[in-house]
Amino acid sequence: MVSSIIISTAVVVVTITSTMMIMLFPLANAISSPSSSTDEAEALRSTGKELGELSKLDFSSFPSLVELSLSDCGLNGSIPHQIGTLTQLTLLYLSSNNLTGELPLSLANLTQLEYLTLYSNRLHGSISPEIGKMKNLNILDLGYNNLTGVIPSSFGNLTNLTYLYLDSNQ
Repeated sequence: MVSSIIISTAVVVVTITSTMMIMLFPLANAISSPSSSTDEAEALRSTGKELGELSKLDFSSFPSLVELSLSDCGLNGSIPHQIGTLTQLTLLYLSSNNLTGELPLSLANLTQLEYLTLYSNRLHGSISPEIGKMKNLNILDLGYNNLTGVIPSSFGNLTNLTYLYLDSNQ
């Protein structure tokens, strides 16, 4: 169930409070105002709710999404490669969940991203050099996962990076 949909001329924010993320979409699509749809949603936020598997979120329903903040939501499964279709994102917070698998290469498509926090999950594998293409990154927090390998030399291209946290990986 969606607890609030804030509609203004500047921002449409959808706050999820359901225990099933999949329930968001029929409800969001039922919004009667022609100017208020998930196509215009710029922020999708929830904290402390059990939302389930991240891959159940239909990213194509949110082409204008600028902020995806689903920290501490009990998310599980891997980060789907479709997340790379959210090319307007400037903020991606998926920290303190149970996400597994490797970082999808499609993250590099998020060239507008300024804040990427994926700390405290169970992500594994190496950090792709493709992350070095995300030149707008200010904050990159991948701490408390099971990532391995070296820091890619392409991180030298991240000239806007002010905070890099990779602690407690392997």
